[in-house]
Amino acid sequence: MIDRVRTKPGGSDISVTIADFGDFDIGRLFGLIYVVFNTFFGLLTQEDQVMSFRTVARHLDQGGAFLMEAFVRDVTRHTRGQLVSAVRSEPDEIELEVTINDSLAQRNDSHHVIICEDGIRLYLVRIRYAFVSELEPDGSARGLRLRERWSAWDKSLFDKASTAYIFVWELV
Repeated sequence: MIDRVRTKPGGSDISVTIADFGDFDIGRLFGLIYVVFNTFFGLLTQEDQVMSFRTVARHLDQGGAFLMEAFVRDVTRHTRGQLVSAVRSEPDEIELEVTINDSLAQRNDSHHVIICEDGIRLYLVRIRYAFVSELEPDGSARGLRLRERWSAWDKSLFDKASTAYIFVWELV
């Protein structure tokens, strides 16, 4: 990904730090920190997720914002803790998803299986999803308080029917 950024106009001027986004210290503050497309769920324990909020709070400028985009967990998605589904079917390729859900650990271990004439490819995806109630943190516990929440980038209302969210936090 970094190599691709470097090929873009101005890409060599972008500072890149490689670190564990759950716990890092860059030594500077930012006006905006964002985690999009469910990336936050790549932190596989609740402890790591809580630590990431604290890490973000340490790197956020006064008046800055921490923005997160993720899905709302659909509790009906899995039957008996599992899911097998067809994701895509093309004339020369199919994609299947096989997921095991651990509801106690709030973990999904999924394989995306691509079958085509060239063979079979597997892509493993592991996540620890967090419920919305976990992500509206007590400011004193994580150093942030919820400023806004939407169900989409158009800032539409987040409600019980929402399947995704964008939350914006600020320093306490």
